[in-house]
Order: sequence, then structure tokens, then C-alpha cells
Amino acid sequence: MAKVFISYTGVDRAWAHWIGVTLRDNGHVPFVHEWEVGAGQNVPRWMEQRIREADHLLGVFSNAYARGVYSNAERWAAYWQDPEGRDGFLVPVEVETVTDWPPLARPLNRLSLVGKTEGEAEEALLAFLEPPAPPATRPPFPGAAPSATSTAPAAGGNGSGTPSSFIDRSEPLPAARPTLPSAESSAGASGGGGGGRSKPPGEVPSGADEVPDPSDRDAFEAWLRSKPGSCSVVIAARAALRALPFVRWRKLTENDAATIALPIFRATAVSRFASVYTNHKTANAADNAAVDMSIAAEITDIDLDAVRAEAAAKAAARFAAYAVARAGDAKAAATAAVYAGDATGFAATAATRADARQLSRGVPPAQLARVPLWPTETDGIPSALTERRNELAADLGRLGSHWRVWLNWYDEILAGSPPSPERSEAWDAAFTDVNEPLPWDDGPEAVNLAIQARLDALSVEEASAEIPDQTAAPVRVEERGGKVASVRDRDSPLRASERDFEAWREPVVEHIQELASGDFAEGTNHSRIRDRLVSLGRLLPGDIADVKERQFRIGYEIERFERLIAAYRSGGDDMPAMNAASLEDLEALRIALSMGVDKLERWGEFRRLAAADPKREGEADREAVGEAMDEMAADMERKPAYFDPELPASFRFLAEAVKDPLGATKTIVYGAVKSVENLFSFLGRRALGLGRKVFDEAEKPIPKAVAASLLLGLADAALKLSEALPQGWAWLEPLLASLARSSGL
Repeated sequence: MAKVFISYTGVDRAWAHWIGVTLRDNGHVPFVHEWEVGAGQNVPRWMEQRIREADHLLGVFSNAYARGVYSNAERWAAYWQDPEGRDGFLVPVEVETVTDWPPLARPLNRLSLVGKTEGEAEEALLAFLEPPAPPATRPPFPGAAPSATSTAPAAGGNGSGTPSSFIDRSEPLPAARPTLPSAESSAGASGGGGGGRSKPPGEVPSGADEVPDPSDRDAFEAWLRSKPGSCSVVIAARAALRALPFVRWRKLTENDAATIALPIFRATAVSRFASVYTNHKTANAADNAAVDMSIAAEITDIDLDAVRAEAAAKAAARFAAYAVARAGDAKAAATAAVYAGDATGFAATAATRADARQLSRGVPPAQLARVPLWPTETDGIPSALTERRNELAADLGRLGSHWRVWLNWYDEILAGSPPSPERSEAWDAAFTDVNEPLPWDDGPEAVNLAIQARLDALSVEEASAEIPDQTAAPVRVEERGGKVASVRDRDSPLRASERDFEAWREPVVEHIQELASGDFAEGTNHSRIRDRLVSLGRLLPGDIADVKERQFRIGYEIERFERLIAAYRSGGDDMPAMNAASLEDLEALRIALSMGVDKLERWGEFRRLAAADPKREGEADREAVGEAMDEMAADMERKPAYFDPELPASFRFLAEAVKDPLGATKTIVYGAVKSVENLFSFLGRRALGLGRKVFDEAEKPIPKAVAASLLLGLADAALKLSEALPQGWAWLEPLLASLARSSGL
């Protein structure tokens, strides 16, 4: 006995129920959705499960059934179960004379119950489902005279009971475009066209550029067959994407969102992915999306004449997925293009032809897939589509804020999405099952939140990949005592022995003290030189560990000192006069300082990096850098619970040094910029959950949320500093955007 899925339209419900009861009473197991699916239950899930369980799908054929989107989708599901017709999965049973059999059913052995009595119909139906077998008794010799007991072939069949072979697997789609309801009944309903029978206004002759009119499906299919399969995939994907907004989103309920909206996005997303990444394996994901889309089309087989454009938009999505699933099938692509034209009032037909011309001119399919969806040569986005896109935004918002993820996706595709770190293969794959399945059975919210989680994770990966590592600079940052603090340099190495360092330092300090108390004593008109001498006289003495800790301040003071001497030598208008002997004394001190300060390893490493400066950060706008650092210092001072007081103090010192009109060298500016970069590197990595994983038992680490909040508080000043650089920080805005999203700001 067989399990039989009974496929029918509402018009033929009585026949379907009679067939179901007849099969049940004779030991078969009929699957009739009205007998099994209760209120609020998931119809698509039931259909998918039962079709997989069934031995046959029995189609109750009438003219209404032959035209219906609902029944058409079920027949497609049956076709994919048995594409060559070898297992007899699709069983056509005619209950009303069908004037135009669908192409999928034409080659199949079928049964007609038209004109039969109930007893005859029951006998014929049960016999038709019996597997073919040789006769139980020896047949009469064919050469003998005809016998009165000879029988004619079974009605509607070929007499053998054996199903005719189906079309070859390489030809998986109908030979002619499946019938849609008449254009007259849907005129003005939603901008739909006339089913491909009329031509778009102002159409270009079909021979132009050797690209036929896509509304002529057979000719366009033949053209696509002359191209690689990737051309069919991109044509189908872009056609379906153009038609997508023409679904009647305003009429969708929350239940419809699961059974209609989600499958449409699923099918278009996987076909779009396949069109961009032509070498990726997408067939399984596309096949599942196509089946899901077929069920979505079934659900809305109600008052079809009023929803022609919507049905066409759904069909375009379905055939786009089939084009991918069947390795760039030209027939599926051509069919998707025709349906997209129907849905958009032929606007998509012109756009599809423009795409085809690009392919004809040698544009790679993957490149075409990334350009704006509506070509400028066809006057760009049609006004009707703009209106529909706005309706789409409003209606998806009504269904729930989680739908925003799909609206953002569609806007990206609409505008064109050239390759970028933000729009990578992983971003496109996030909307599909290509790498990992999405929870489609759990409903729209679960799927959409899963996609958003993927995008958030990608955002973190992209942001963290771009954040520069900390580098040698006056300020490097660490966490100490639960606060953000400067890295200590007390234990940093010397590039000489301590005895050699002392041998250099002692005479230098003596010389500084001599100058500060002599020619440059307090009250002279060389106050700027005196300030540098006093600072150096305070910073250089003491334990060597203390000097190491102060090495960047020492280095900065020496940089400023050298700059002042150069200003004295050039004799600027605002520089006081200085006798030659004093100038020579200063020059001797400068040489001595330069020879010894590089003995401090961290400073020496920094000087080498500053001299290279490949991004010319030392050439940044000094005033802007100084102002930004003062702003950051002020913000840190307002948050003493999180920032060690030495850190804002160091930023104040750097800001003052950078803004010194005579003392600010490129090295000083470079060091200030790198110090801010180090702070953002530390906070950014901590906010993204990177960095140290192990802390001392007594230490309370800075949480991710706190690090994100601290960083965002410094963001405005950092953006100003970035703008002051010859080459701004490309990593900064993606980092801030990622943190703002994860913080819900």
C-alpha cells in the first residue's frame, strides 16, 4: 500500500476528499492537509514533511489546478523528487477536461476520471496506482483473429501502465513558460505586466548587440545557453532582486512573514551570493531555498488574478534559486527574467537586457553582480520601485525591528556593493546557508537575529583585524590596578652598561646646571632655553630606573632644546640676540645630549620609527593634535575610577610639547599621535573582548562594556585627530561603529 500526498486547489476540494477517502478505504495512506493541519500550525513544514514521506504525489487536475501557483509549486516539488519520471512519483489524475496540460505533466502517463461512474472511477483509480506487472495469464496470440474479449488501453494512458519517461535532467524546467492568470483581471493591481505577451514601451530591436529581448523566453534562453553558467546565475539573481519589492508587503501578517517573506529573502540571498562568488558550492543551499520558495508560492494561491505581480515576483525568486541549484540552468534564468518583467511592468526586462549586453561585452559575471541593480542606461531606479522600496521599509518595520537586517541588505544590493572589508564574502554568506545553516524552521525572528549576530561577529573581526598594535611611543597603555595606565619603563633595557651611562650623564648634568645658573639664569631674556635646561636638570639625575621611566620626557625635552638652538642660529624676528660663545656652549650640550639619550633603548627604538614615519604622521596639524589630546586628558581626568592620573598628565605634557611653536619637531608630533593610537589600541581590543585572558586573583579587570564606554567617550577627539593626519586612521570609524552597534547606541 502507498502513501499518497494529494495536491489540489480549493475548486476541486470535493474530488480530493473523495479520492482521499477511496484510497484510505482501500488500504492506502492519503495525506490531505485539511485533515491534518490544525489552527495555527505550520503548513509549509507539514507539506515538506509529507512530500518527503510520500510514495506518490497525486495531482487532482482541472483547468484551475493547471493554472494555480499553489499546485504548480507542489508539482515542482514532485518533479525534484523524481526528475526523470522513473519512479512515477507525480501521478496526474484528471477530474475535469484540461485544455492545456502543464509541460511537466504532458509526458506522464495519466488517468482521467472524466465521465466515469463512481464505481468505474474507484476501480480505475486503484488500478492506476498498482505497480506495472506482466499479465497473470498468457495473452492471446497476436496473429489470431481479434477476440471479443480484447481490451483497449486504459483511458488517459499508454495502455501499459508504465509512466512515460520524463524530460532529461539537463532540461529540468518547462518547455514553455508556466501560465499566469490573465492580464485583464490584474490590470493596475500592483504594476504587473501582461505575462510576456506584449512588449515593453520603446523596446530595442531584438538583434541589437546580439542580445534578444528577455521577454522572448525561448530566444533569451538560447542566448544564455551560449554563455557560461555563471552568466545565467547573475541574470536570474538580479532579475529576482529587482522584482522583490513588488510583493504585497502591506498585506503580510506575522504568520505570512514566516511562510512568504522569509522564503523570498532566502531564495534571493542565495542566488545573489552565487552570482558574486562563482566558485563557491551553493547548490544545496539554493535547492533548499527553492523548495522553501515553492511552498511560499503555494500559501498565497488565493484570488490569484488580483495578485499577478506578486506571484511573478515570487516565481522570479524561485527560478533564480533553481538556476543556482542546477548549476547555471539557462531555462531557469530565462524564466526568472520573464517573471521579473511581469512583476515590474517590464522595467526589469530592460534592465535585464542591459545586464546581458554587459556580459556580451565581456564584463565578468561576478563584476556585474556587484554593480547597482538598476543600470543608468535604463534611467536608473524606476519611480514605481522607489515607492515599493519605501513601502517595503515601512511594512518590514511593522513586522518587527529584526527585519531591518534584510532591508539594509537589500539597500546594499540596490546601490551596488563593490568588494570591501565591510562587504566581504563572509558578509554575503551571513544571509545564507552556504557556510552554516540558519534556523529557518524557528521563524523570522530567530533567523534575523542569527543573521545579525553573524554580522556583529564579522564587525568585531573586521574591526579587531584593523586595529594597529601598540608601538614604541611616549605613552604605551596597560591595565594596572584595575585602571587604564601608562606602561612602566623602569625595567626597560639600556643600550650601554650602567657605568657607561653614568659616565655620559654626570658631565652632562653638570654642564646643564652650570648654564642654568650662569648665562641662562632666571631673569635673563632667554626664558625658553632656561625652561628646557631646568627640565633636563630635573629629569636626568636620580636612580637609573627613574631615568628610564622618564626617558620619553627627557627625549622630548632634548628635541625641543635642539629646535630652539636651530631657531637661535637662524635668527628669527622673535628670537633674542645671543653671543657666539653662549651659542657654542649650547651646541656642545646639544651634541652631548644627542649622543647619550639613545642609550635609553625605548627612546632609541622610537626615534628610529619616527624617522621612518611611512604615513607622515609627524606632519599632522600640530594645533589639532594638541587640542585633541587636551580634550582626551580632560575626559580622563573626569573618570579617575578608570584612568590612572599619570595617563592624563602624560597627555597634557604631550599636548603642550606639540603646540610649542618653536620646539615641536616631527618626532614630537609623531610621538603624540602614536600615544593616542596606543590608547585606542588598548581600549579597542579590550572592548572587543581581545587581549589579556588571565588576571591576578585580586585584580578586577576592566569589563568589555566599560572599555567600550571609555573609548566612545574619547571618540570625538580621536576623530578630530584623525582628520588632522595626512592619511587618516582608516581603522577608527569601523571600530567606533562596531562598538556603537554592540552597545546599542
